[in-house]
Amino acid sequence: MTFRIGQKVMQISPWNDGKSPYSDVRFTECGVIYTIRDILEIKSLIALRFIELRNPKHNYNGFSSIEQPFPAWNFRPIVERKTDISIFEKMLAPSGKQTERA
Repeated sequence: MTFRIGQKVMQISPWNDGKSPYSDVRFTECGVIYTIRDILEIKSLIALRFIELRNPKHNYNGFSSIEQPFPAWNFRPIVERKTDISIFEKMLAPSGKQTERA
């Protein structure tokens, strides 16, 4: 799946029990919409950071002083569609005539 900066995504599955060796780290939550701020590749893993969630930098698994990223495979893009009510107008129109908008 391809992600891009500025794209809205939602976490679809938990990846962590919310525990960290650092008490000041906040984690993403399932069902919440986030906007991608940064995309990283860490040891062939694609990871994301979000505008709505900023964490302090810490040392993680041999990486010195980085902000907590989140695995991309736990997120799916939000598809934004324009609202189109024409199908409902056709259903309400008597004998197949289209209703007029005010």
